[in-house]
Amino acid sequence: AIADWNAVLEHHGDQDVALNALGRLYERESRWAELAEVLHRQLAIGDDPQRAMRILSSLASVYTERLRLSGPAIAVLREHLRLAPGHDKSTRTLRDLYIGEAKWDELTELFREQDKLSSLVETLQGAADRVTDIEQRVELYQRVARLCREELGQPERAVKALERTLAIQPDNFAVALELLPIYREQGNWGRLMGTLEALYT
Repeated sequence: AIADWNAVLEHHGDQDVALNALGRLYERESRWAELAEVLHRQLAIGDDPQRAMRILSSLASVYTERLRLSGPAIAVLREHLRLAPGHDKSTRTLRDLYIGEAKWDELTELFREQDKLSSLVETLQGAADRVTDIEQRVELYQRVARLCREELGQPERAVKALERTLAIQPDNFAVALELLPIYREQGNWGRLMGTLEALYT
C-alpha cells in the first residue's frame, strides 16, 4: 500500500488525500522519519493557518517524542508559536527544549516575546538549581540578577541570585563588585563590610 500511494504521488504530485493515507501507514509502521517528511510535504501545499497549526502540532510530537531531534522540533515549535502566539503546550515544550540545549538567549527571547519576565526568572532560577556545571550555574544566576534588578525592579531577588553565585564561587570578584552598590543602596552595612573583607583577603 505504501508503494501504491508513493506511485500516486509520483505521477500526480503532492495531494492531500494521498499524503494523509501515506502518513497513516507510516505511523502504523512506526516509520517516524518518513512520517515527518510527509507532514512537511503537507505543510507546503496548503495555506490554511488552522490546518498548518494542526500539522505543525503533529510534527512537533514526532520530533520530540519519537525522533528525539531537538533542532527540527525547535524550528517547528517556533513556527507554531508564530501562528498561535502564547500557545501553552508549544511554549512549555519549547521552553524545555531550550533548557535541555542550554539555549539561554533563545529561552529569554521566548519569555520576552510573551511579556513573561517574572516567569522567565523562575525558569532560569530552577534551571540554575539543577545544572551541575558550575560556570553555567553562575551564568544563570547572573542572568536572574540582571533581570531582577534592571527590568523587574526587584533588587532583593537580584541580591539572592548574586549571593548564591558567591556561595559556589567565593572568589568571583566581578559578582562581589556587583553586590557592593546594591548593599550600599539597601544600607546593608554588615554585608557590605563582609564582602569588602572577602575581596581584600
